[in-house]
Order: sequence, then C-alpha cells, then structure tokens
Amino acid sequence: MICLKVRYYRPGDILGGHYHCYYDSKANSKGNDFIASKEKSIEMFGDVIDFSKFLKNKFDFEQSGTMICKICSCEWERNMHQHLRPLHSKNKNGLACPKCSHMQSGKARRKTWDECKSDFEKLKKNGYHNELELREETRNAYEKTDSVVPVYCAICKEFYHTNMSKLLSSKHGCSKHRFKTERFVVKYIESELAKISDKYTVVHHNLKHYEGVGAVDISVNYDGKTITFVEVDGRQHFSDDAYFSVVGRSVEETQKSDVDKHIKAEHLNIHVIRVYQEYALNNNDAINKLVNSIEKIRLQQPIIIEDLFIDDGKNVYQEHTLYHYESQKLEVFNKSKTPS
Repeated sequence: MICLKVRYYRPGDILGGHYHCYYDSKANSKGNDFIASKEKSIEMFGDVIDFSKFLKNKFDFEQSGTMICKICSCEWERNMHQHLRPLHSKNKNGLACPKCSHMQSGKARRKTWDECKSDFEKLKKNGYHNELELREETRNAYEKTDSVVPVYCAICKEFYHTNMSKLLSSKHGCSKHRFKTERFVVKYIESELAKISDKYTVVHHNLKHYEGVGAVDISVNYDGKTITFVEVDGRQHFSDDAYFSVVGRSVEETQKSDVDKHIKAEHLNIHVIRVYQEYALNNNDAINKLVNSIEKIRLQQPIIIEDLFIDDGKNVYQEHTLYHYESQKLEVFNKSKTPS
C-alpha cells in the first residue's frame, strides 16, 4: 500500500512487512540506509554486532557483508535483509550470531544429569554398557562442561573420555580395552616367540586390511611368511547385546564377516586362531596357549579345536559358526589319519 509493489511472502514472513518500505522511510527515502539498518539491528539484538568490515558504500539490502560478534568474535557473511528478519532461519533463537545461536540451541536441548543417568540405566537394562559406570567424576564434569566427560570402564579399570550424547545414543562403549587387549597380546606373544626363534615377527594391524583377506587384528610371521592370524574377539561376535556391536549390524552379520575372512585366509594357507577378549586381557595363561598353538602350526603338528578357539573353557565359541566349521574339518582330518 506504500510502494504499490507486489511481492510474495511465506506466511511467517509477512508479519515483518515490506522491508524496503520500512528502511526507505526510516532513512528518509534516499538517505543512508546503512545507518537505519544498524539502528534496527541494535533495537532487535542489542549492540552486539561489529559492522566495521561491512560494505557501507553502495549499500544494498541484498548485498552480503561481513559481520562480527562482539561477544564471541565470530565472523560471518550475511545480507542486511536476512540479518534484520528475526523469523529468518539464520537468526535462530533470536540471536544474530550463528555461533552464539548454535551454543544456545545446545544448551536448550541439553539433558539434566538425572535424565542422563536414567537413560544410561535403561541402556544397561537392555544389555548395553554393562562394563561402564557413571561416577561422581562423570557428574562433576558434565555439570561444568558441554563436551566430553570421563566414564569408568570396569575392564580397563580406568576412565575414558566420551561425549555424553554419543554415549546415550549408541551401543558403543569403551574402545580402549579392545585395542588394549590386542596391544597386550602383541607385546607378550612377540616376547615369548622371540625366545623360541628370532625368525618370528608379530604385526598389530589395528583394523587395517591384510591383502586378500580384509581387516585383521594380528598376524604372526615366520621367516618372512605369514603363518597365522590372531583374532581377538569381543562379545559382539557372540551376542547382539554388546556395546561394541556396530549399530544396525547383527551378530549373524558379524559372524558372516568372520567366516568370509577365515575362508580367504584358508585359501592363502594361513591359519586363524581366535581368542576371547575378556580372557586374553592381562592373562599370561592365554599368552602361553597362543604361543603353544602358533608353534604347533609352524611345526605342522596335530592340532585340536581348543588350539584354534581359546576361551579358558567358557564355551563362548560354541555360539560361533566357525567353531562348528573347524570342528567338522578336524573330524574329517582325524578320520583320514586313522588306520583302517
């Protein structure tokens, strides 16, 4: 009704009126629109924006310029039209600065400590994070920070740091003790095998791919040739209710992946020894059994199923497809060696 121009608006934007008419009248039609815009910015957001880098000459509502937050020193590009529309998607939470707005959104969504603890207990009841504990140190850190907190792992017997929202939204728990177990196994079988022969070398692959096989944990080489892989298996290889389970990946899929790599290793004439992670961690008995199995393979001595699946008689591997596969192979092999 003022400039007689037809414009199209979304329902939520029409409440702001025709911005050109407002600023033209505010700046006496042909005055300095930048000054009027700056006054409106202070009225809307307070004196929190530094316009020193904003292009003042040849000012245009649609021309982007650099704005600086006086609170957090964040710099961003935005045109004055977007800046002065509080309902615009870029002015969330009624704040002009995108960084301050993001922080405010995070605080608004942030759960209380009691809510976090309740959600954590629900996860434990469903079988996840059984080895983890939220202690007083966790609470103190959470109430003082928006980022990471220390969570106690009963297997590692120490704290590890993670984001609380990540902890409560996934099955993943402490990753330290898995690799901690692998490092322990590598260190001590390397030490023990060196006593037998200096031709032994042990490699920790740390999820890196072995050519022709895929991701493996540990390889044992003799005289430059790989003779066996050692796989350190956590609960995710036997149960869906494990904090290491990949989200959306069932235990059947995990075992299928194990079988696929096992067959590929067979084709390369490489044996695979599997050891239960909870038994192997800091356990010299497990190391001795691994060394004994490796030596049997090198010397081509007869092996039994317990040489390939080491779990201290816990029978966890009876839940694994590969256990039955290797059992049948050994049964056929032993029958072929039995005199008729």
